[in-house]
Amino acid sequence: MKSDQLILSKMFKGIAIFTPGGDLIYAIDPSKQDQWHLHLCVALQEILGLPEPPHFLVPGYTATIDRWLDPRTKQLQTSAEIYRPVQHHQALLNSVFGTSNLVWQVAPWQEGA
Repeated sequence: MKSDQLILSKMFKGIAIFTPGGDLIYAIDPSKQDQWHLHLCVALQEILGLPEPPHFLVPGYTATIDRWLDPRTKQLQTSAEIYRPVQHHQALLNSVFGTSNLVWQVAPWQEGA
């Protein structure tokens, strides 16, 4: 695989939603075009047989990642954000998203806010 193709294959956005019981559902969008959050919530609704999408899981049980090519430096950049209730799942998220030892930024969030 050529260097340019290798870099392009590492560019994506993704989301992971954990249920309060610790189950993981995630989506990776290499085209960065889909409404991945909505699609993931609808899939979770169908899997769990819920009457409506599980918006109760967002944001407290969510992690998001975006990988892009910086047009100025031509370097692969990563932004990864996780909420404190699922912070202990960083190693699992790194495995799922292929990001090795990435340290995820903890997003500010207050329960009940």
